Amino acid sequence: GPCRMENRNFSDNYQKFRDKIEIVSFSLDNNKAYWIEASREDNIKWTNVSDLEGETGKIKTQYNVQSIPASFLINPEGIIIESFIGFGDEFLKALDKIIK
Repeated sequence: GPCRMENRNFSDNYQKFRDKIEIVSFSLDNNKAYWIEASREDNIKWTNVSDLEGETGKIKTQYNVQSIPASFLINPEGIIIESFIGFGDEFLKALDKIIK
């Protein structure tokens, strides 16, 4: 699905950004074996966490995630400065602007 496509897109670009930003993935999976296998298949090298509570978990409610994937730019103070809903290259374009 779109989250897996976004993981692969991040993975393809991770070397470019890894020294300048921190990526943290929050999974809404509720099946641990599937989550671990998908993380391996998508070549995730950054922090990747899940509460394994799926659609009803704290991750979804805390960040008010209405659809997935949802990506957030969070400043060093922990404030969300921009959010992106769905799969696309807008998030990577925003990262390019920030790190230049």
